[in-house]
Amino acid sequence: MLILDPRSPPPTGFALFNLGFRPFFLAAALWAVLAMALWGLALAYPSAVPLLFNVWHGHEMLFGYAVAVIAGFLLTAARNWTGVRTPQGVWLAAMLALWAAPLAAMLWVLGLTFFFAIHAPMLIRPRVDGKLG
Repeated sequence: MLILDPRSPPPTGFALFNLGFRPFFLAAALWAVLAMALWGLALAYPSAVPLLFNVWHGHEMLFGYAVAVIAGFLLTAARNWTGVRTPQGVWLAAMLALWAAPLAAMLWVLGLTFFFAIHAPMLIRPRVDGKLG
């Protein structure tokens, strides 16, 4: 069974977005590495992270990593099973962006939280002249 339809013209453009498994499997692998690093930071600095970090781990395994792997698999397998063309190119990149947008927003919030938790004591401690700041 072929993934590419022999009747269709050869794909053009950036090869990453020609088949569904390519961007989603790559994104899942990158997210797995980044999530493990975040988990390590949470274990190293338990006072600098929100209290529900254990819940975050399960949530990201289900809705972050697993969704990317399942989407990549189904976008590739559906083409073989049904013969219907699956999204590629800009549409596939848009689907990947929809998956990555909440993760990027969460990383932004976690980054700000971690930054201020580490630097807040320095920002509010008294100066030499006795004033705050």
